[in-house]
Amino acid sequence: MYDDAEKSECFNKFFSSVFTHDNGIIPNVTEKAKHNSLTDVQFTYEDIVKVIHKLKPKNSMGPDGLSSAFFKESGLEYFLSFYVNLLTVFSMW
Repeated sequence: MYDDAEKSECFNKFFSSVFTHDNGIIPNVTEKAKHNSLTDVQFTYEDIVKVIHKLKPKNSMGPDGLSSAFFKESGLEYFLSFYVNLLTVFSMW
């Protein structure tokens, strides 16, 4: 398959087959997050290490541009820095 239009049509057929169609119904959301809802979030350094070790190494990059492989292959020193940065961010709220 070399023709761009043919490639495009192939992708279109595939994605159309795996995604569902929107039913147009908007759910009624009555409860909204409280303004300071993240003030009581608690996590430890060990929690972060456990979560990072559970990451699948072939996941795509996040919005920060870092892949799960980056986190998995980084040393524990990076996890400690990441933990301190998270604590700083959550303490701002």
